[in-house]
Amino acid sequence: SEYYLGFFTNFIKFNENSVQLYVTTREGTSVPFTVNYGGLDYSYTAQPGTVTVVDLPKTIEVNEVTEANKGIHVLADDNKNIIVYGFSYYWDTSDGYLALPCISTPNSDSYVYYGVTADESFIRPTVMLIVGCEDGTEVQVTPSTTVTLPSQVGGSTVVSLAAGQTHTLTVNAQQTLLISALNTEITGSKVTSNKPISFFSGSVCSRFQEGACDIVIEQFPPTLSWGTTFLTVPIDSSRGMLYKIISAEDSNTVRIKCGISTPVSVSIDAGNVYELYNTNRDFCSIEADKPILVTEHNIGCCPGDPSMGMVTSVDQATNSYTVLADTSLSVYTHYVGITVLPTYYVPSKILIDEMPIASAWTTIYCFDGSVCGYGVVVNVSTGEHTIVHDDPSGRMSVVLFGD
Repeated sequence: SEYYLGFFTNFIKFNENSVQLYVTTREGTSVPFTVNYGGLDYSYTAQPGTVTVVDLPKTIEVNEVTEANKGIHVLADDNKNIIVYGFSYYWDTSDGYLALPCISTPNSDSYVYYGVTADESFIRPTVMLIVGCEDGTEVQVTPSTTVTLPSQVGGSTVVSLAAGQTHTLTVNAQQTLLISALNTEITGSKVTSNKPISFFSGSVCSRFQEGACDIVIEQFPPTLSWGTTFLTVPIDSSRGMLYKIISAEDSNTVRIKCGISTPVSVSIDAGNVYELYNTNRDFCSIEADKPILVTEHNIGCCPGDPSMGMVTSVDQATNSYTVLADTSLSVYTHYVGITVLPTYYVPSKILIDEMPIASAWTTIYCFDGSVCGYGVVVNVSTGEHTIVHDDPSGRMSVVLFGD
């Protein structure tokens, strides 16, 4: 019911792009909510089964590491449930993220986050953006490469922090802290806080191998919320996808099976990254002994621009989703990808806009050859869509993408 959010700049077109929030609810009735930025409250209402679009001023983007007061506070009335997506749009460089609420974990005073972005993002900076959720939050930054950041939040002095060094700052609620690297990857950079924060990572304009560069932005949870089992959807790209897998702990065995390819088993230590190319555009299963974070990257060019998305672990799936294939992107093709565990695989009960899915489902195999789940990709029109498992206890994961 409460979110602290932010955006970093979208390529060089920060004077032309749109910055928006998409808000919906799973409550059975409408939910009033407020959006606060710049010291002012703005009132809206979320409706079940539809999306409320909140237009934000372009000045809300964090462009410089010294900008400290650009956080966005979203609060639902009466502790009601709302679901929020962030979206940065320009006609040829767009990306969005699923917003994650700030939730304190009982008996925990340490929250660990890791930065992730695509490779070869050398035209514009790779970044991590922190938005404070509580006053007096101590944040420690330990980058995997040289970064720039303010010596203190709200200060005008900028410091350079080398790989492996640690710098400590204090962040208050709704304050923003931008950490930037130029001509290098930021993946594996570590941020630790004594209270929960909202943590974003990506690139102002990411070029992955070749072709155009686009903004990539994602909000990532702390390691406390990572999972161990994932089912992935093949993003529609003729060049395939790259998966980045980061481990929360040392000596973590990860097992991967994509389509009919040979299974892969690797051991990853805490904060280290394993990269796997899925050039055949297969559905994959990824299983780990200890918590991991999985991101999926679309390789740019012919068709499709580069993109980055967080893969949701199967234990965080739910039975209903409301998504918006933005009408401003109508020149593109939109898809919904769905994965479901065998326990909940009843195709007649999985509906898009109240209609059964006509497309054929693909079997997703585990490392040991058993069935891990099922997946399908469906072409959808622009506008709002509801994806529902007709069994209230049914669980499925959903991703919306386009080319």
